[in-house]
Amino acid sequence: MKRRQLLRCVSLAALAPVAPLWAASPARTAASCATVSKQQAPYIRASELVQALTTYSMLPAAQAFAAHSQTLMGAIHTRPWTDCRALWTQSMLAWETLAAVPVSALVERRSVRTVDFWPTRPAQIQALLDAGPERLASPQTQQTIGASAKGLPALEWLLFRKDADASSAALAGLLAEQVLQEARILEAAYNSLQLTLWDEADAWAAYGEWFSQAVGSLDQLRLKKLKPNTRGKDSAIWVRGVSGQTRAAWKAHAQGLCDFFVGPRASAPVPACEASLPVAGSLHSLLLGRRYPQEAARLQVLAGAMLHSVGRAQPEQAASLRSAQQAVANLHRFVSDAGSELFDFSQGFTDADGD
Repeated sequence: MKRRQLLRCVSLAALAPVAPLWAASPARTAASCATVSKQQAPYIRASELVQALTTYSMLPAAQAFAAHSQTLMGAIHTRPWTDCRALWTQSMLAWETLAAVPVSALVERRSVRTVDFWPTRPAQIQALLDAGPERLASPQTQQTIGASAKGLPALEWLLFRKDADASSAALAGLLAEQVLQEARILEAAYNSLQLTLWDEADAWAAYGEWFSQAVGSLDQLRLKKLKPNTRGKDSAIWVRGVSGQTRAAWKAHAQGLCDFFVGPRASAPVPACEASLPVAGSLHSLLLGRRYPQEAARLQVLAGAMLHSVGRAQPEQAASLRSAQQAVANLHRFVSDAGSELFDFSQGFTDADGD
């Protein structure tokens, strides 16, 4: 039997009930999506798909990152570093959600390298601190700071490992300003993207690229973030390990992917919907709109299982990590097969973090 036939033959009877990620009541189940009528799940055009995805997922994520970055920047020189640590965490989680599906300007500008070069290089950060606040104020010095001593990971090291003296505050302020500049550029780019008038061919090509990035990001979560990185031995071998926010970062990345595959969380500015209705712009909505209700229900089950397993995973607890990695792999396998067999999407991934 061909893979396409296998995908179409998923048995709903075998699917365990699971609440959609946006559902308010646990009683609602993903399997109910299989009963969507033709009126409830109309054919969705590619232009509608990318427009809704940008409006309800990508742009709000970019706006949140810019807003949190602004708050962090304003706090560096005015509030205690205990407050700045909490604000850094908010910025980092907003970034994780936004960058979970790296598309458009985020890839074109290599924003991952600018904002999130990980593992950071403590020796390079210390060299900047040793130069003193006067040198840090020099435009020439600022221009020569390498990516490995910039962005959120470098800020994490400063805020959580260093005291708030003149040099560390000056460098933290500089790095926070650079993150904010990139966040504002990304917000403007996604706002422009939201205003784009798409023809069907271009929209379908764009969505195919975004889908490929989402599928590749599942592997990034499983193979890069849910595993220790020995290159971080001088800082932390786990992503966000310096701040102790590893688990929160994993979950934010997973949630960003679920936003793409099944729709944004209830807190996002999405029109009210029931479990039987697709969330505009999601892969789930595309499957329902193209008359693949069984696959749509299966997608919800696997996405929910992935988010649950990643949320329970803990560094150094091998069993929980294996469970999370397997759940991510299961979702990856399903969406990869569905994309190639049902929609003929080609697949490749651009990370561009420079490390």
